Amino acid sequence: MTSMRYALGVGFRRHCEIGELVRLVEAGLGEAGLAPKAVSWLASIEAKRGASQLEALASRFGWTVELWPAERLAATPGVRQHSPLASRLFGSPSVAEAAALASLSEHGVEPPALRLATLRSQAATVAIAEARG
Repeated sequence: MTSMRYALGVGFRRHCEIGELVRLVEAGLGEAGLAPKAVSWLASIEAKRGASQLEALASRFGWTVELWPAERLAATPGVRQHSPLASRLFGSPSVAEAAALASLSEHGVEPPALRLATLRSQAATVAIAEARG
């Protein structure tokens, strides 16, 4: 029997404070009924490389960070919510959902699906994908 695998996708504005992002991640995990240790990957868009928020989240929760190019995110199936802002800024209609789905898909864990569709705060988004693997 195979176990479930999880990836948490995040998107955030440059000015987003880490406290806001941590609270949103914790709320998302709570809504999804998951402990942080259940998540294998923290995923986002390549444009966030070097962002202190990503590094702080990865360190706090012990997750491996995976970043995806906008083209890969734009081509990821299974996205439920589309953001005009993300489309305009990055060329992808989704960051959090698409990044979470892309991480599971790229690790050969298919077909991934959203366990938690986009959850939003003032300056961030979080989504969680799951798949058997």
